[in-house]
Amino acid sequence: MNVQTMLEGGEALLEQMIIDRTQESLTLDFKRGSIFKEGLLDSPNRATLGAALSAFANAVGGILVIGVDARKTKDGIDCAGELMPVASFERAQTTLAQAVGDLLQSRHSGIRVYGIPSSRRPGYGYLVVDVPASSQRPHRSQADAKYYKRAGASNFVMEHYEVVDAIRSSAAPDLALGYELTKGISRPHEKHFEARLRLALTNLGRATARHVSLQITNVGPYGVGWHGLGENVMVNQYNDTRTISHIPELVIHPGETRYVCSLTLDVINSASAGTSIGGVPDQRSPLKIAYRSNAEHFGSEAAVLEVTLHEIYSAAACY
Repeated sequence: MNVQTMLEGGEALLEQMIIDRTQESLTLDFKRGSIFKEGLLDSPNRATLGAALSAFANAVGGILVIGVDARKTKDGIDCAGELMPVASFERAQTTLAQAVGDLLQSRHSGIRVYGIPSSRRPGYGYLVVDVPASSQRPHRSQADAKYYKRAGASNFVMEHYEVVDAIRSSAAPDLALGYELTKGISRPHEKHFEARLRLALTNLGRATARHVSLQITNVGPYGVGWHGLGENVMVNQYNDTRTISHIPELVIHPGETRYVCSLTLDVINSASAGTSIGGVPDQRSPLKIAYRSNAEHFGSEAAVLEVTLHEIYSAAACY
């Protein structure tokens, strides 16, 4: 689950999460909307929010959804249990946007706050906080002057030695996505050409990237082939989002580039129908891949990789 999917799904998706009994996890936390009082945060609830932000920032990042109450199952697992939207929604969103800038020390500039208005209760809504993993951890909650960590589906106060270790290991990986286009298997007599798009991640940071994955949230406007991704490549799909990882885990050392997967671009060059890529007619616009890259202690913001038509056609050798 990513923020974009949640925002596009809106209140209906939150309802489906309750039906599906979606579990809280290392990267997902629910809070009921009543933590706001007339759109404001009192001291105890500022402490609750500060703990959640600190824990996500000090771990691998995550999404905080305010307006959904988590209920324990008979097995003691916290799951989405009931919609409890935020009253005075617009005022609460403003309060929250201001609070996330003040609640952590050092500040975490990557945190983003989004709102989902309720279609059933005017003036109510849901707040979604996207907290990327931070390269400047550890972050302390200013509400109670404590450092938090995320373990499983819970937040815990960090021990002194854990804070010291986090400060010493504050160097983090920084992954950048690039690509290489090569010629695939073509059948020129059928006007059928193929290009292979190899996606690669380069570690620009100072620490080794472990448990690397690439989350592709959207590809367009052309179709791509997801077969033949490469050896040891695993793909988990949720709705339109594909998370690509490796077994054994993909490790990228500082300054190193590793290929993540390979996609297929089928190019048909017909005199009567024109040129198409993946079954979609030439739109005179580049191929766009929306993605996020992740690793232990690293989570990138959403970004878009663009591949020009000229590059695709040149690689496919269709002209």
